[in-house]
Amino acid sequence: MRSVAWGILFLGLLNTGVRADLITNLIPSGDTALFEDEADHNLGGFVNMPCGGSEGISSGQTFRRRSLLRYDLSALPSNAAIVSATLALQLVMKPRTPGPGSNFRLFRLLKNWGEGVQNYQSGLSATTGECSWNNRFHPDIPWGISGGLAGVDYRTNISGSIFADDTIAYTFPSNPILVADLQNWLAQPSTNFGWIMISDAEGTPGTNRRFSTRE
Repeated sequence: MRSVAWGILFLGLLNTGVRADLITNLIPSGDTALFEDEADHNLGGFVNMPCGGSEGISSGQTFRRRSLLRYDLSALPSNAAIVSATLALQLVMKPRTPGPGSNFRLFRLLKNWGEGVQNYQSGLSATTGECSWNNRFHPDIPWGISGGLAGVDYRTNISGSIFADDTIAYTFPSNPILVADLQNWLAQPSTNFGWIMISDAEGTPGTNRRFSTRE
């Protein structure tokens, strides 16, 4: 099966100026991941990124990974009404000893972050302006708490959810909250910080899954 890039966003639009139905496909303008056990690492330039729970090699402790993505909507008509939105992504890797699949959930981000360019599977030390588990912008602009704080760094209501396990393509279906996020970003571009994706089983070892990025 042909693989798809991380986060292809399929939008159904109604251009209210000319009453024309439009379908637009977008790829992310930024994507990266946050590592609890490499709390000052950035992963903005790597070809895939993790989300879920990963067991430490020597400690036996479970460490969380979270994914971030955002889209540039500036090419869309400013008066367009978004009537549907689906988000397709490709799961490309499971742990050598995988745990169970889990629900991967999108939450709308409320704070800005720096994608970064570090290119290694566990990230490399963040440089100035790059995000990490500890900071939205390294070295001194932190998240509300490390990894992101619900209600402060991201909204508590779920914008979308899928159950994912095997290395296949998945699609977040259209729903009113997902559509509302995009409509808000189209109307107020300065609030467009994208989504954070979090596994609901991130405290369980082996639930970590890697998804393809725009790279």
